[in-house]
Amino acid sequence: MPHRNWRFRKSSGETLPKRTESTLVTECLQYIQLWKNSGRVVWFARLNSGAIRTRNENGIWRRIRLCPEGTPDIIAITNTGAVLWFECKETTGLSPIQQAFFDKIGSVPNNFCFEIREASQVEGPLARLSQEKSNDR
Repeated sequence: MPHRNWRFRKSSGETLPKRTESTLVTECLQYIQLWKNSGRVVWFARLNSGAIRTRNENGIWRRIRLCPEGTPDIIAITNTGAVLWFECKETTGLSPIQQAFFDKIGSVPNNFCFEIREASQVEGPLARLSQEKSNDR
């Protein structure tokens, strides 16, 4: 489970560095994995926007476009078919491009967008939008 209070002191008295947004994304992915293990999430993925450069087998550089700008950090599909989009934010709020994505995708049936500041916040939407698996089968 992710640590709820990230800022704490070592025994020497020094304060550990503030949690980064990428650490928050990793914590959320670990949390969602627990829900996948229980069968309430059927699939999830970390999404990256922007582009990367890579070489092909002939040594030629190629630019590969990833997700469009504004795409949330994580997508999860529950066992009820709900599509959950999670944007992890440590300090700042949603950018105008991210807010536009939330508005557009949030209007599509069975798609739900959430801004996450603590990994444990993914639990609420996952609990509401999935069904507990029955042991009767």
